[in-house]
Amino acid sequence: MATNPPIPLWHSFEIQQLLRVLTEQQGVPLARLLEATGVSAEDLGEPGFRLTLDQELELYTHIAQHNKDPHLGIRHGQQLGISRFGMLGQAMLGADTVHQAILLAVKYTPLISWSCELSLSYEQLNGEPYYILSIHPTPEDPFAVELETDSTFASLHTVINEIVMEEVRFHSVYFSHPSRGPDSQPYRDLFQCPVNFGAQHNKIILTPALMSRKLPYAKPEQAIVTDELCKNLVVSLLEKYTLVATLKDYLLVSLTAQPSIEKAAAHFNISSRTLRRRLSTLDYSYQEILDEVRFFEAKKILVLANTSFDSIALVLGYKDVRSFRIAFKRWSGMTPSSFRNIGRDRAAIGL
Repeated sequence: MATNPPIPLWHSFEIQQLLRVLTEQQGVPLARLLEATGVSAEDLGEPGFRLTLDQELELYTHIAQHNKDPHLGIRHGQQLGISRFGMLGQAMLGADTVHQAILLAVKYTPLISWSCELSLSYEQLNGEPYYILSIHPTPEDPFAVELETDSTFASLHTVINEIVMEEVRFHSVYFSHPSRGPDSQPYRDLFQCPVNFGAQHNKIILTPALMSRKLPYAKPEQAIVTDELCKNLVVSLLEKYTLVATLKDYLLVSLTAQPSIEKAAAHFNISSRTLRRRLSTLDYSYQEILDEVRFFEAKKILVLANTSFDSIALVLGYKDVRSFRIAFKRWSGMTPSSFRNIGRDRAAIGL
């Protein structure tokens, strides 16, 4: 299995921390959280291991679904301060005003999270002007949406406090999810303002006075440089995701034909040398992507169908079943038979 996937996990700290909370504090088995993600406990122990975007989102969803603490999102988000934002954090810290800092967060949201989009608008509420910072989570799972919203809002609250260098208060905060705890006090304790649940949209209401606040570490002379660096990071991430995702889509429908890198390059009207070079710049190889696609398909077939191993080998583009068995053992640490039995045993008891 690939150990250097194309899209680095920007929030490895976030995932690792959440996994520790669920396994150590809530007693959720790690194997259950990692199931069907292509990630093993051994992988997480490797310093150089990186998750793909798909694996990150899958793990995040598993964590949200098995979480037993209704306030995990805000507790977790409070710990994600300016240092966790990387270059974007430096850019926000050096902005002239809170308004400019938040505009940077909106502009470069992928550097904060791939699981949401942020937007900022200026509206009249009850005859008074306010800024509306809205979050639009991308996961379909409702538990993941709630965890992402809570965590992002709490993190933004922490970051704004850090760049202003004192405790700030929002005008009000709105969550689309209902309050799942015994009460909403932990939310009110954090935000120190009216908090509403069951709203139509997830949003933070900000006053013009707060938005116009000058920041103590403003560095206008560095603004152009940090903005350009953030822009390059986003472009790089999008290029990685687009190239690899497109290649994976091609491979998924071409496995049986045993697609070589030459065939794949021809499909995209480029030379194999160019494709190999572009993948290399993303710290990936064609074989690693092919293995990842094969592993994904193999797991799905093993658990959901009674297909023979010989047939699975052919579907995945292997010339014989022995090559498939060796590859699967390398990817997962177990034989195809063991994986199928474990997967079906868990499904039978509803895990």
